[in-house]
Amino acid sequence: MSTSYSITSKFQVTIPKEAREKLGISANDKVQFKTGNNYLVIEKVPSMKDVADSIAANLKERSIKPATDEDIKNARSNFYKKGLKWQ
Repeated sequence: MSTSYSITSKFQVTIPKEAREKLGISANDKVQFKTGNNYLVIEKVPSMKDVADSIAANLKERSIKPATDEDIKNARSNFYKKGLKWQ
């Protein structure tokens, strides 16, 4: 995709529909800009949900069960029962 767009007096430009759809960008998403010699790259910043979903999928793929609140509570209890102190 290669098309020219005008920049407004407020230095704004509309991201073309085709590009938004390809990157999965919708209203209120965040993007970041990277520049080089005479070029600009726009990348979608993953949301916290995107990151959490990715981690969950990775754990599932590797057959790793995420820790539950009960697991964390037991680990803390065992930590302190051993007389250990948080540094």
